[in-house]
Amino acid sequence: MDDPYPIALQNAAAMPRTAVTEDGQYSDTEPHETDRPRNVNEDLDTYRARMVYQTRKRGTLETGLLLSTWMPRERIATMEREELQELERLMSVPEWTLFYWMSGKQRPAEDSEWASSSLLESLREHTSNKEKVVRKMPELQ
Repeated sequence: MDDPYPIALQNAAAMPRTAVTEDGQYSDTEPHETDRPRNVNEDLDTYRARMVYQTRKRGTLETGLLLSTWMPRERIATMEREELQELERLMSVPEWTLFYWMSGKQRPAEDSEWASSSLLESLREHTSNKEKVVRKMPELQ
C-alpha cells in the first residue's frame, strides 16, 4: 500500500508544486519561484549575506535555530561559491523534510544527492547536540 501522505522529496512525482499562474490558480507544471535558478552573476558577498539570512529565517523557529547555529555568519564568510550553492540546494529542501533529516527521524532517498552528503551529515551531528549546549539565535549584525 502506498503512503497516502508522502514526505516531499521521498517521491518526487508526488511532490506538489505551488507556482501561481497569471490567473491566480496554482500550477503543478510551472516551477515555484524558489525552484528557479538564482542570478549566477550575484557577487560573493551578496550571496553570503543572503545565505546567512536564509539559514536564520526558516518556516519554524526550531529549524532556523539549528541552521543558524550550525552555519553562523563567520562560517558562511569563508565559503566559496560551490559550497554556497550546495548549502542553497540543501536550504531548498521543504521545511519538514529537512527537519526530519536533521533530527535523524528519516533518511533522504538513496538516489538523492543528500543520501551521502557530508554537509547533511555535519548538520545531523550538530542537531544531535551530544555536548548538550544551550543554543540561542545568533545576533544580527
